[in-house]
Amino acid sequence: MGTARRLDALQRSLYASNERQIRQMVSCPRRFARTDLDRYERELTRSIPDRIEVSTPAALRTAIGRARVILVGDYHTLAQSQRGFLRVLRAIRSGKIVVGLEFVAARFQRAVDAYMSGTIDDEVFLRRIEYRKSWPSYQVWPNFQPIFQLARRRQARVIALDCIPGECGSVFSRAEFAAWKIAEALREHPRHKVIVLMGEAHLAPEHLPAALHRALARLEMTSTRVLTIHQNLDPVYFKLMSRGLENEVDVVRLAEDRFVMPASSPIAAQHSFLAAMTGEDYAHVPDRAAVRREFLRHVRDLGRILGIKVRGLMDDVLICGPGDLEPFAERGSSFDDATWLFMASQIAVGESVCLPEKGVVYLANMSPTHVAEEAAHCLKARLAGGVVPTDPIDFLYSRALHEAVGYFGAKMFNPKRKPPTRALIREAVRRAFDPEAEDLSPEIVFAAQAAAWHRMRQGRTAFHRDAFDLHLRAMGLGGVGDLGPEVLRPIYHFLGYELGERMYVAFRAGRMTTAQVRRVFLSDFDAPGAAFPPSNPRCSQVKS
Repeated sequence: MGTARRLDALQRSLYASNERQIRQMVSCPRRFARTDLDRYERELTRSIPDRIEVSTPAALRTAIGRARVILVGDYHTLAQSQRGFLRVLRAIRSGKIVVGLEFVAARFQRAVDAYMSGTIDDEVFLRRIEYRKSWPSYQVWPNFQPIFQLARRRQARVIALDCIPGECGSVFSRAEFAAWKIAEALREHPRHKVIVLMGEAHLAPEHLPAALHRALARLEMTSTRVLTIHQNLDPVYFKLMSRGLENEVDVVRLAEDRFVMPASSPIAAQHSFLAAMTGEDYAHVPDRAAVRREFLRHVRDLGRILGIKVRGLMDDVLICGPGDLEPFAERGSSFDDATWLFMASQIAVGESVCLPEKGVVYLANMSPTHVAEEAAHCLKARLAGGVVPTDPIDFLYSRALHEAVGYFGAKMFNPKRKPPTRALIREAVRRAFDPEAEDLSPEIVFAAQAAAWHRMRQGRTAFHRDAFDLHLRAMGLGGVGDLGPEVLRPIYHFLGYELGERMYVAFRAGRMTTAQVRRVFLSDFDAPGAAFPPSNPRCSQVKS
């Protein structure tokens, strides 16, 4: 497989990993059934033709000029999506326009009118439209405010299109509600264009466009031309990527009155959502140089804390940010199949890739906590990295110690970070009694339970290097070497994070000195028997 195809596979793997994170993070709105939302999104995907036609901005501008209604897809947390809508507004030279926004519920139309007339300010407007109640998980007003400002300068009316739960009982009726609001605006303003920004899934042909045509037919306005402009159709982006065109094509045509104007890569859109939900910035970095500066800043700060000289240590390391996999092509030709497989497995579960011996670091997200953790990993590997152990028990405990070092490094920059072990173990126990639960995979459940067994016994004098392996064999599961990566990875993360927490607490309390922490960073965990010596019943590498 060539480097380009490998990078394509990595992008798709990262995308799938992000989708799993988003689905785990977001529950279905109570007013909509999960099955309805899934069907709604599937219908959008099915509506994309197998063959797509590369078009041009000029062709899109012509289509905009001909249309009376322009439906533009929105990815709420992605600023590029709202900026794309602004570009469409600016492309319309006619002064007579109406702007329709899903951002506000229709019941607050009076507040919208007051705001547009200038009789109330931003603070009052947001309070009257119950902004924080409507958008409790993430704040999007900074992205939508420029739309209102441009509409005010253009003297355009803004109509609110969303509905409250009492008005719309399903995601399907939500589209019908918006369609009638748009149709009524067209009848009220017969010489105006109506430009609408709605969530991307609403723009499937059989959703809002079909509902709008039905409403227009009832109002005897069947000649009204409706144009759909998608901005975030992931399958289209991946089709372009498979042809090497994702960075060259600005417009794609799906049908006579249906275009795609990609606002960003799917991964960038996902990261905007993850950032909004977690409160940490996953993806906002100006350029590749900024990613490098941020990463090296954490490396330097760790070096100062530990009294370790790091100057020049990272000069030959290529550092890439979220979704930025193309630079791997610069060095990918020297990677063997095992390296590509490892990278793919890490990216598939949303992990970063730290390969200092190959001169490569990939950051899965740019949250400060995550960058600090990977900086600690890379610093440790550059100072005292060895060959990955082939012995399964050495591998388990060396990986756990590496995770402890990474956790410790992140904790130095974010003291509020907590190890996930206890919560996940409690959840695993709950899952054991509720087989229908879908939020944790069986592998995670087993890993959490195995880690719980380990934690309960690891402090005992009799707990020796082979104890966990023998426990697994007694359960009829084979030994540590028989565990797949989907089980082994969370086990050493659970163990390592708890150990890193104990390191940090001991260091802050003065029970572990800077010299002792420095010795941990300078120790080769990967040497045979080093992580958990056969003669030592405990993992004394990180104990004061």
